[in-house]
Amino acid sequence: TKRRGYRLPVLVAQQPAIYVFDDFATPEECHSIWADGVGILRDAATMNPQGKSVPSDDARSGFSGTLQADRWSPRTADVVRRMDAITMMPHSHGQYLQLSAYQKRDRYELHTDSSVQVGRQLTALLFLNDVEGGGGELAFPWADGVRNWTTPLGEEGAPPPGVHGTGRPADETQGWRSLPKLDSEWVCNRTSNALRVEPRIGRLVVFNNHDQMGRMLKPYSLHGSCPVKDQSQGVKRIAQRWYQWFPLHGKNLLGSLLEQVGLSKDWKVPSSV
Repeated sequence: TKRRGYRLPVLVAQQPAIYVFDDFATPEECHSIWADGVGILRDAATMNPQGKSVPSDDARSGFSGTLQADRWSPRTADVVRRMDAITMMPHSHGQYLQLSAYQKRDRYELHTDSSVQVGRQLTALLFLNDVEGGGGELAFPWADGVRNWTTPLGEEGAPPPGVHGTGRPADETQGWRSLPKLDSEWVCNRTSNALRVEPRIGRLVVFNNHDQMGRMLKPYSLHGSCPVKDQSQGVKRIAQRWYQWFPLHGKNLLGSLLEQVGLSKDWKVPSSV
């Protein structure tokens, strides 16, 4: 059989560590993953700090559903195994795939994928299609240590196609009572300096939600799904797999300990890091 040609992941930011891995999955694999999820999509929900799904307010629109392992086709199972390998996380620590669909104007406002009680160490997000007409970027306004692509490194010095922005200073969020909306000029706008990753079929984006001590990488890891543009002719489809620092059906001992000593809300890196 012909050996698959992989592209190396590209580190685009340091805090959180954000990697872009183009051509991680073939178009056929992306279509297969989506086909496995026929009938599971419902109105998208959001997550509370305890990890429970709650009805979405105006923070999120679109559709989502959990693709349980017993519905994975061989192609989907192979993609999941490669996610385990590229993230260097045990298969037993990965949650089931979440499929999401965003139509015109659908978006997911700025949020984090985890909390100390939830314990999702990192996120692996796979774009399942190109978005005709534009929009749907994955935006990290306060990503820090974004790579300086002007460094003369030949072909390796060029950013992955469709990756824009340098990130904003995290200390500007101190004292804020609410987060800006994605339609703010400096988040999803084409001239924004927020780090933005365009959806491309087969592109995998991997990023950390916690550091090695379990501290939340907030505000650095705050991210959102930019609205699919009005002129778009299609939808944006993604598959996500969250990896916990404890087995899927195990106990979150660190989260329980921090809860007992009253540190769960304050267990995060300082924004000056």
